[in-house]
Amino acid sequence: MERASFLRENGPFHSSLVYPTCQGQLEVINQWSFLPFDLPPDFPTGNYIPENNVFTGLEVGWGRVFLTLPRLRSGVAATLATIPRADLQGQTGTAPTLQAYPNWQWHRAEANCSGLISVYRARADRCDRLWVLDSGIMNSLESYTPVCPPKIVAFDLRTDRLVKSYEFPSSTAEDGEIEIAGESFTLPDGIVGLALSPTPEPSPFNLPQLNKQKVLYFQPLATDRIFSVPTSALKTPPRPDDRENTLPVSLIGYKSSQSAVLAVDPSDGALVFNPLPETALTSWDPSTNHNKLLALDPNLLQFSSDLRFADRDSGNIWLISTRLQKLFRKTYSPKEINMRVMRIRIAPTPYNNSLYLF
Repeated sequence: MERASFLRENGPFHSSLVYPTCQGQLEVINQWSFLPFDLPPDFPTGNYIPENNVFTGLEVGWGRVFLTLPRLRSGVAATLATIPRADLQGQTGTAPTLQAYPNWQWHRAEANCSGLISVYRARADRCDRLWVLDSGIMNSLESYTPVCPPKIVAFDLRTDRLVKSYEFPSSTAEDGEIEIAGESFTLPDGIVGLALSPTPEPSPFNLPQLNKQKVLYFQPLATDRIFSVPTSALKTPPRPDDRENTLPVSLIGYKSSQSAVLAVDPSDGALVFNPLPETALTSWDPSTNHNKLLALDPNLLQFSSDLRFADRDSGNIWLISTRLQKLFRKTYSPKEINMRVMRIRIAPTPYNNSLYLF
């Protein structure tokens, strides 16, 4: 296991001491106090509570940006929405109105399992399909009400029509039950950061010992650790004698603090994350133990929950940042900027035209 130089033993975060000078310029593409929606005329007034709408995921398309808004509390107008790409119009710092995706019919009935319930992530593939992860749980921070099975759906971005849908059976994952002093409860915590390593280049003579295998990195929010598991192990069924379904999980390093976002730089395989207390964006290459500071801003970088090396924008880094802590404490102020979509431009490299991870 590599021991990264962002270990807790290093004490407080000091970019000038721990990281090389590689800080990028955070470009604010969009920013809002509260998220406005283009609501249809017959939309129920009580179904939209502005301060309860916050995005947790993004994907960058050719002409639009997709935002996911899970139903953490009541009053979320649409759980998947789009905005036009302001950067293509030479604009920055705009606050566009959100459009429900693919249309409002998918967001009408909260308990309609044929629609979208609570979307956390969305990813576009090289075939112009948008894959959407729906938890099926309403009001996670209020009543935590499962109303539909979790599912993955895919839309054709050329037509905005549904092309695939898969519901996860209840046997896919066991509920996380915690028992303390005879009392049992469900702890809604788990893995929030997932990142897939780039597809490795084959060795010249296709020698197995020289061909690196693809790896899935992951991290729970409530830890400072980053783990990995070979994707080959995830594709292999468990042995009949392995009742625990043991996976070859490795602890690869410690961060200076918790973080939600986790991504992989396609150019070198470095891990990119956002240490929450430090309000920074950093990268670490597990193979070389090399660290870089990508951005540092206590105002702009607070809670970043998603980050993309945007293949539809020359590999530039796109990320979202919110004041999620104020959502939890219900202290949002309409006089302050609470949510942002930002970008960090990176130097063009040969890999920019082949960034697709799936």
